[in-house]
Amino acid sequence: MKNQYKPNNDCAPILEICEVEVFGCDVGCYDENCSKKCGLCKSGSCDIVTGQCDQSGCAIPGLQTPSCKACPSGHYGEKCSETCGNCSQNMTCNHINGTCNGACNTYRQPAYIAAQGPIVSTIEDFWQMVWQEDVYVIAMVTNLSEGGTIKCAKYWPDNTGDKIKIDIFGIQLDSEKTYSSFLIHQLQLTNLKTKASRQITHLQYTSWPDHGTPDPLELLMYHQYVTKAMRKHPENKLLVHCSAGIGRTGTFIALDALYRHGIKEGSINIVEYVHTMREDRMNMIQNLDQYKFLYRALYESLRATIHPFSKEKFLDEVKSVLSSDNTVNLSNLRIQFKELDSLKPVFQENEKSSGFENMTLNMTGSVLPADRIRIILSSHVKGRGTYYNAVPVSTFTMRDCVITGQYPVPGAAVDLIRLLVDQECSTLISTSPLSEVPSEEFMFSCQTVSQFIEQNPDEVNINYNHALVGENIYANA
Repeated sequence: MKNQYKPNNDCAPILEICEVEVFGCDVGCYDENCSKKCGLCKSGSCDIVTGQCDQSGCAIPGLQTPSCKACPSGHYGEKCSETCGNCSQNMTCNHINGTCNGACNTYRQPAYIAAQGPIVSTIEDFWQMVWQEDVYVIAMVTNLSEGGTIKCAKYWPDNTGDKIKIDIFGIQLDSEKTYSSFLIHQLQLTNLKTKASRQITHLQYTSWPDHGTPDPLELLMYHQYVTKAMRKHPENKLLVHCSAGIGRTGTFIALDALYRHGIKEGSINIVEYVHTMREDRMNMIQNLDQYKFLYRALYESLRATIHPFSKEKFLDEVKSVLSSDNTVNLSNLRIQFKELDSLKPVFQENEKSSGFENMTLNMTGSVLPADRIRIILSSHVKGRGTYYNAVPVSTFTMRDCVITGQYPVPGAAVDLIRLLVDQECSTLISTSPLSEVPSEEFMFSCQTVSQFIEQNPDEVNINYNHALVGENIYANA
């Protein structure tokens, strides 16, 4: 439309009008030919070119605004604002309600802190983490040093009653209990700024070999004490650390989590859980030996009842056994003994090679020591080897403090003398009547001891008088 003036004397304006056509789509349609529907928009209308919904959003949850396409993988809900955080092995979930399209990850809830062992420069950070994360139980699965290598700095006091100050924290060692394969420390952690205090139970497993895996039953006993400590704080995270915080730490966390899940649900998925751990911390369970050990430890833990007895409960058990209904109670003892019998480790022939090679030195051919645990004789006697049928045994509170072995076969009494001297034994207890042992006379002869002393004059000082070796011999004669 425009105004136009003619050059003649007629000065009246002329108004010219052109026709204007406006093209569009009906409400609810879009695209060049209006062939597509805005069916997923909450308001019912959309941009006629792109089809994107207005700010009112999509008609149903689980769609991504403004295009109202399905949520990207791992998200669901209104405007795709929720995360599929509990689906197994990164599987997707339903974009509307979050239901996993595959299996659910039953191990996803954070229950642990996996950490490296603190070094001197990070002890302050370690205690800050313990305080910040409201930790009450620490499971330490390493020694401070192993094989001459420092594995972890000591971050608690040396002696009961001692206190140390780490930045704003004070740590006091209230008590220490020693067991054959672990220690339990009760620590008082105090925030010196706020004056608030917290009791920390610190359990240190001391029997994990430097290059290898521990005895499953020993670790399970330790695990029972960790479990007992955590019962007082079920809502708090368990802090687990070794040196690097991946190998032993991952193995122990997997053992704890899978054992608890197996007891509760009746099923476990080791592969799934290890995968879950590695999503959070790379290389959890560091090598094949640790992975195989996890299977073995879980097998032992799920098939046997391993737990400490209180003194009172033990006395009640014995009283029950001695009650009038002996048939029932003796049956219970038989079940327990059978269960114990099933827990015995089975050694293959190649694991007892020294015993087979020295068969003539064994009183009983069916009872041979495993090579990796047998005691090796170190003293020298001409014509004698390093073999003796004996192994170390731990008590409940001391490791490898007792030696159990056979009585020497005829002609090998000097090897028992060597064993006593090598291991600095002060007491020898024989539980068999000496009169029933074929080599008894040779064992307690001056010739036997003299033979050893003559060949080891600088290594031994034995006060030998008839049945006296070291300090005492107790014999059931």
